[in-house]
Amino acid sequence: NNGRAAVVSLVPGSRITARFAQDGGLAGDAGVNTYRTTYRTAPEGAAGLTIRVAPPVVTRKAGPEALMTQEQEYLRALESTRTVTFEGTRATLRDASDAIAVTLAAG
Repeated sequence: NNGRAAVVSLVPGSRITARFAQDGGLAGDAGVNTYRTTYRTAPEGAAGLTIRVAPPVVTRKAGPEALMTQEQEYLRALESTRTVTFEGTRATLRDASDAIAVTLAAG
C-alpha cells in the first residue's frame, strides 16, 4: 500500500524481502537498504493474527529515486500492519482500517 489508498506492484526489477523469525525478529531487504525490527503477534479468529511491527532500523544507502520511494512506502506500510492472514504461501498484512498494507509471497 503506497499510503494513498492504493496497492501497488514492485518497481520492475526490484525485490523486497521479509524474514519473520520465531523469536520475534523481522529482517529483510527493502529494495535498496536492509532493515531489522521486531514484531509480536496474538491469535485473532480462525485464520489470522493480530500483529504489531516496531519501527525498523534501516541501513542508509542511497539508490534510484523510484526505489527509494518504494522502500519508504513499504517500510511505512509494514509498520502500519495490525492483522495478518495466511492463504497457501501468501501472507496478507492489513492496517487498522482493514486495508491491505503488504502482501508477501514465499519464493
